[in-house]
Amino acid sequence: MSYDMSNNNQSITERKIQIIQNAVDIIAHQGYSQLSMRAVARKSELKLGALQYHYPKWENLLKAIADYIIQVYYLDAKQEYKGSMNLEEILIFILDDPLKHTIPTDKLFPQLWAMTQVEPIMKNLMNEIYEMYFNELKKLLEKGGAVKPRIQALVLMSFLEGTTLFISKDSKWENDADKVKEFALDYIKNMNNFNKEKRND
Repeated sequence: MSYDMSNNNQSITERKIQIIQNAVDIIAHQGYSQLSMRAVARKSELKLGALQYHYPKWENLLKAIADYIIQVYYLDAKQEYKGSMNLEEILIFILDDPLKHTIPTDKLFPQLWAMTQVEPIMKNLMNEIYEMYFNELKKLLEKGGAVKPRIQALVLMSFLEGTTLFISKDSKWENDADKVKEFALDYIKNMNNFNKEKRND
């Protein structure tokens, strides 16, 4: 399975987008356990049969949710930076979370990860989303001459994703978000210096 990130998937209708946004809202604000075809149909003011016209199977709905989330991230980043992002820009983009006004990422992603424990298709989809994320970090690290790009990419990805839980809105450490961002930028600078030193050994 692969995602077409070249455009905004012109084949998707406004009605389908509305349905997916309703599904995302259910997951984020009611919890993934409340997500069902009937719940999405009810929130979308559709009969179940009408919803199934757009998404015949549960798997179709889950894939559409994952596609929508990754498209929103990709397009927002593309518009923000008008091209390729460097490592620092990716870090700032994720920590600033400009999408929080479009999708409630701080509430959504913990629920999506919980879904991976009970929905094999969501586990596969999330793994593919994060594989793209990982590959982008690894590519930038390789370009910068990192000595262990795979491991460093995993460390950065783990750190950045952890911020969703620990410094998001209404979390215990929300007020430390700016300091975490400052530390993270220093960490990347130190990591780059480490890579340079190792290459010169």
